[in-house]
Amino acid sequence: MSVPDDERAAILEEAYERTFEYEREYGYCPQVVLAGIQDVFGNVDDSVIQASHALAGGSARSTEGTCGGLVGGILAIGATFGRRRDEFGESTSEGPPRSAVLAKELQDRFEAEYGSII
Repeated sequence: MSVPDDERAAILEEAYERTFEYEREYGYCPQVVLAGIQDVFGNVDDSVIQASHALAGGSARSTEGTCGGLVGGILAIGATFGRRRDEFGESTSEGPPRSAVLAKELQDRFEAEYGSII
């Protein structure tokens, strides 16, 4: 089912606004990205949000790794399109998994926007 562009834009804007507000109030970019997406799309489990906590600030708040905002987005992609545990060992000959393709697209857009993934 395809969503009209204006409806899609409104949905994405809602996720952005929630995430922005959570960041302002609570910090920890990977968690707030996931929470905003969870609020709007409902596809992120609370345990994923919890697990992302230590990935803030370039992982362990080191400021040397991938930006927590990007990490949160990649985790949301994985939560939706990633390989499940019961799929370990299954062969996929159709090319790279959808989660990997989408994560790469997000990373490329992030890097184009901010000049780095850090």
